[in-house]
Amino acid sequence: MAQFFADNLIGVFFFYGLAFFSMGLAVLLEVSHSSELDFAQSLKLLAGFGLVHGSHEWFEMGMIIRSSLTGEAEAYWVYYLRLLLLGISFLLLVAFGARLIIGPGKTRLKVVMILIVLGLWGLGLVLILPSTAPTRVQLVAADVYTRYSLAIPGAALTTWGLLLQRRAFQKLGMARFGFDVASPP
Repeated sequence: MAQFFADNLIGVFFFYGLAFFSMGLAVLLEVSHSSELDFAQSLKLLAGFGLVHGSHEWFEMGMIIRSSLTGEAEAYWVYYLRLLLLGISFLLLVAFGARLIIGPGKTRLKVVMILIVLGLWGLGLVLILPSTAPTRVQLVAADVYTRYSLAIPGAALTTWGLLLQRRAFQKLGMARFGFDVASPP
């Protein structure tokens, strides 16, 4: 099975990117005419995550296509741009989870949470990537570190936030919406 995905990596990146980009676009279109509930307003961050993450995957696909056609390695700034897109997408996911947990107020606390995650990510990148041209191994390590240091906290915060949102919907007598947000454990 792993060989199938390796042989069809361009298609995998295309459909993976399409899934996230479509989710982001659908959420963005729905939020533009949805309710004034705080949950609906916080969905803008989720839409941003989907759009940026899908774009990142397509960018990655483009790098693979270009490399297979030209046989040339990308310039270092391209790898840094790709890493930046990946980081921004996951920071939007972290921000979405923080917004769900903290709510519409307490902006300072949300900013502190995001800055802590951003600081840990930045510190790790400084330790992984040298100031001169990094090796391929270091670039891969930076990618993996970005996924572990941002995606996992983002997913955990979002899960926690969705569970809290489910309880809030139940308290408002909107149990059906709560079930749609996060099905019971």
